[in-house]
Amino acid sequence: MVDRPVLKLERKTLDWVLEILNGITLAFLLIYPLLYFWEIPDTIPIHFNLQGEPDGYGSKNGLWILPGMGVFLYLLLGIFRSIPHVLNIPVEITPENAELQYRLVSRMLSWLSLLILIVSSILVYKKIQAGFENSMRLGFFFPVLLGGGLIGILGGYIFLAFKNK
Repeated sequence: MVDRPVLKLERKTLDWVLEILNGITLAFLLIYPLLYFWEIPDTIPIHFNLQGEPDGYGSKNGLWILPGMGVFLYLLLGIFRSIPHVLNIPVEITPENAELQYRLVSRMLSWLSLLILIVSSILVYKKIQAGFENSMRLGFFFPVLLGGGLIGILGGYIFLAFKNK
């Protein structure tokens, strides 16, 4: 790897807003299942087909997989946000563009973390509601959020990274 400048980025307003949104979503992902865990049946939907209908059932203990993954990925992406100089960035990093490129990749990881936490929260919410038989479908919104979110975040990052070489 070519020597890159190692910078400590100061957080700007958008960075703080993203961190707060990540924290709120993470808190929901952990607290919501805790509130209803003892009330839901022992067997709940654990998988949904492409139409958003449950097609797999399992123990309610499996409900903790998504919050666990959410915490793990939030922490992992947080570590990567703090060391952007080691990440694979699609443009050459120079002393002149390093701060902007590092900020772009750091924010992309924050947005990606937020998307992962939102998607995980929706799935946990829907699994609990389906356990109560209140709502059995994820709906059209879910794949649009997931696909559009990924394309928007990654496409937006790549566009901005090359635009600001």
